[in-house]
Amino acid sequence: MESWNAHSFESWIAAFNYLQPHLVYSGGDDCRLKGWDTRNLPSAIFTSKRHSMGVTAISKSKINEHYLVTGSYDENVFLWDDRSMKIPISEISLNGGIWRLKWHPTNHNYLLSASMHNGFHVLSIEDGNLKLKAHYNKHESLAYGVDWCFKEEERELDCLLFIL
Repeated sequence: MESWNAHSFESWIAAFNYLQPHLVYSGGDDCRLKGWDTRNLPSAIFTSKRHSMGVTAISKSKINEHYLVTGSYDENVFLWDDRSMKIPISEISLNGGIWRLKWHPTNHNYLLSASMHNGFHVLSIEDGNLKLKAHYNKHESLAYGVDWCFKEEERELDCLLFIL
């Protein structure tokens, strides 16, 4: 087991690259998204300052080998190509701090967001661009978690919403 000081303020999230398990991504309250190669710690392989507030969500696609999404208290979701982490290939503002991002288990073009003060969102990726497909905010609580509920027999896109 390895440990290192990844961020100057609280770390909020860490995520492995499923296809290259020696790569780890982290986000913190210092507004930084960082990439790490566990074979060469403690130096980050990249640091992004694109988010203007704490990075709270990171999700690497298991299906599309180069897609990585990040979310932040700044209310933005960024879609990255992990071969070039200088600028995101697409971004969308969801008008609520992003707390969770979850890829669909079999359809790599769909993504869920739990957006704290603005409910839940279903996003799609069309021609490399993030698009809003659905939004639910008919509750009075914070949206902190979300997951897909895949009904194999019906091939539907259903999701489970965690309202706290």
